[in-house]
Amino acid sequence: MKITIAAANGFIGSYLSVYLTAQGHDVSVLVRRPTGSPHRHFLWNPFTGEIDLAAIDGQDVIINLAGKNVAEERWNDRVKREIVQSRNLATELIGKSIAKVASKPRLLLNASAVGYYGNRVADELISETSSVGTGFMASACAGWEDATRFAHDAGTRVVCLRIGVVLAGNGGALDKMLPFFRLGIGGKIGSGNQMMSWIALEEIGHIVEHIIAHQSIAGPVNLTTPHAVTNSEFTRLLGKALHRPAIFPVPAFALKLMFGQMAEEVLLGGANISPKKLLDSGYHFRHTDLLQTFENIFAKKEGHR
Repeated sequence: MKITIAAANGFIGSYLSVYLTAQGHDVSVLVRRPTGSPHRHFLWNPFTGEIDLAAIDGQDVIINLAGKNVAEERWNDRVKREIVQSRNLATELIGKSIAKVASKPRLLLNASAVGYYGNRVADELISETSSVGTGFMASACAGWEDATRFAHDAGTRVVCLRIGVVLAGNGGALDKMLPFFRLGIGGKIGSGNQMMSWIALEEIGHIVEHIIAHQSIAGPVNLTTPHAVTNSEFTRLLGKALHRPAIFPVPAFALKLMFGQMAEEVLLGGANISPKKLLDSGYHFRHTDLLQTFENIFAKKEGHR
């Protein structure tokens, strides 16, 4: 397959570019400036609407992961505007480009997030048919997914990847948590009752190939394991995997003071999410045991030192 990845230098994109190449796919990348990437690169700038159409024309699959990191800085009006624009403009540009080219991609895999559902009570099991939630992240994700309409209208199959908390040894949520847990001063966040719907980074590569192969899959797809856990359980197992205590809770009021609305939506909230569409399509998850996932991540991390 000929695959173009937008934001291939990011946390998920860098993994997918290596993984998909190893699986025999011909991977190209969309970048804003030339890089040292071993992959063929094409230039684009979503903010100015510039793109090399060769990145789209004749490709089988486009994977769009572009968007400002939502946890990069405390939210204010400027930051929230950048979060929304970086996603919507990139997605719209790709969709409009698909409409222009002669040989259109068969599939657009467009990133989204489980933030689409907002914060829900733990006993409410969420699937792809559940309603959009409330709050900034829910609104941002809904707009992000709506921006894929240009690709859909051009006749390309569109899948919106509602990605959960991604676990790996070289980025993502664990990167920010590990220093505290390694020192033995980690613990639950707030009450610890909020649900964490997680997925191993390595699982995402297998899921992408599964979606490519199963043409009946379209629309939103939850990228989480079937086994969400509470934050209390997540932090307990993280401490266990590191052989460290996890007994120092982070008070909710301190997080709200430091991070404001971002704390409410990203750190103190969550939802119990089911990957129903993947399960119904016959996908078999490889990483469902959280403790084992942590142990595998740390074993590989130590092995690379």
